[in-house]
Amino acid sequence: MMKNNWYVYRHIRLDKNEPFYIGIGNKKNYARAYQTKPDRRNKIWEKIYLKTNIEIEIILDNLTKDEASTKEQEFIKLYGRKNIRTGTLCNLTDGGDGIWNCIRSDETKQKLRQQKLGNKNPMYEKKFRERFLTK
Repeated sequence: MMKNNWYVYRHIRLDKNEPFYIGIGNKKNYARAYQTKPDRRNKIWEKIYLKTNIEIEIILDNLTKDEASTKEQEFIKLYGRKNIRTGTLCNLTDGGDGIWNCIRSDETKQKLRQQKLGNKNPMYEKKFRERFLTK
């Protein structure tokens, strides 16, 4: 049985009275929706949060994870994303599950690359065994 303990929320910037972030969360006192520590959000979100007051609104409640993911994608498409010049949201992805259509800066790409070089790579010095032999 699918649990209906997911929700969709939006953050609204009060200086312009417009949504600037759409997200989903699993019900635990709506913790994700009310998480306002800048280190837990992206840099665009942080700049907006530090500039103006915000309102947090639970849009939909009592959803399955799949329903919440689908609705998040629909709302992100409706409002559009700043980073691809389609709207007002600071979301860096199209929503749902994962990081689909995430645009990363060259700096971020380089940091991710550095994290996997040499002995930091989980496959460093490991050998692949031949699994398939051709006759």
